[in-house]
Amino acid sequence: MNQSKSGLRKRGVGADDLGAQDVTDASESANGSLKTLDAINGNGVVADDARDSTVWGKTDGGDLFKVPTTHDVLTLFHPSYPKSHFDLLSLFLLGSQLVIFWLFLSSAQSHPQPDRPQTYSKIFFLSYFFFWRAMYDAGLGWILTKQSKRKWIVNLVKHKAWFDENRRPKTSAWLKRQLVGKMGQDYHYDTLPLEYNTWLLFRQ
Repeated sequence: MNQSKSGLRKRGVGADDLGAQDVTDASESANGSLKTLDAINGNGVVADDARDSTVWGKTDGGDLFKVPTTHDVLTLFHPSYPKSHFDLLSLFLLGSQLVIFWLFLSSAQSHPQPDRPQTYSKIFFLSYFFFWRAMYDAGLGWILTKQSKRKWIVNLVKHKAWFDENRRPKTSAWLKRQLVGKMGQDYHYDTLPLEYNTWLLFRQ
């Protein structure tokens, strides 16, 4: 946790996944010291001092909202935590790698090729690894750059009306179920700004 010259303490809340910048112009609260946190499109997320554990978010428009509890990504593998459809897809893709490995191994044992041991499996998994590595380094970097400069992710969600109950009722209802089902009791979908719900969707 760093402390700026203005006496404000800053820390990240994971929204830096979207390349958000620290906000240093947070206004003073009733009891003084504030913590500034990152949020989706450069919004400052501010919290009172240690006597108040409530964390507040601030949109570009100046609207404040209570930031709900978010769980660590590793809870994806914890059986007691609820899973969204996005989580189930991730688990399926991860599990399919084990199945593919077993298929390659079984094929190699059934049809041994001493001159080319497991050639196809090596080619497949090397290609698989480099594909997802490129998607993470280049693809994610490209997305975050566009989000940082043009608010691309938020504008895309607005343009597609994914959270608009009037224009896309089925899509909006489905996304709401994915977010509400995974978040805790302090998460209130309808009272949170679109920017924050968009970050949660991106985090999926």
